[in-house]
Amino acid sequence: SPSSSSSSDWEALRRRGVDVNPCNSRTHPAVVAGVAPWDASRPKRSLQEAYDPGCIDFTCGRAHESEAKIGLQTYRCDDDEGALRSEFSFPETFEEFPGIIGPAMYGVVASSAGNWAASIALMDRAILPRPPLVAMKSLALEVRDRVGPREPLEITSTILSIDDTAEPFTVRVRLNITSKSSTVAMAECTFEKIGAVRSMR
Repeated sequence: SPSSSSSSDWEALRRRGVDVNPCNSRTHPAVVAGVAPWDASRPKRSLQEAYDPGCIDFTCGRAHESEAKIGLQTYRCDDDEGALRSEFSFPETFEEFPGIIGPAMYGVVASSAGNWAASIALMDRAILPRPPLVAMKSLALEVRDRVGPREPLEITSTILSIDDTAEPFTVRVRLNITSKSSTVAMAECTFEKIGAVRSMR
């Protein structure tokens, strides 16, 4: 259950006029703390739309809207307060062989989804209005299966550890990439905080 101190900190942000649940998620810690509303009549918003609509990341940014986009969109999981779920698919642009996406691209989307997981974890932990800027320090990837272009895929991101005792803060994230029929890849990433606010625009 949320502590009274976290509830009061989220309440302080709300009183300053901050929309503390811009993604309209029922598992946002401010909602769990009883501070922010969750509107069941409205759809959830992706973290990209809620916190960084001008994002230039080619995996999820609107600056790269085209037939070649990956279109990764990340949401808080409804059944796990600490996890995120990302949806995406690879266009033909990233085929390594006919009908087979280059497995190095799994690392690219793991980096992007993991970056969101790390920055949101730091935001929630410190009770901030916006996620901080983090950068990847390490990536370990195990490929389990092959996928084709336009195949619907998901990434589930979970936090393994957070070290925020002294700057630069670091976060370790585990990511599982799945298709409708199999586990496609598993990754573990480490991220380092490098700035106060995620958006560079």
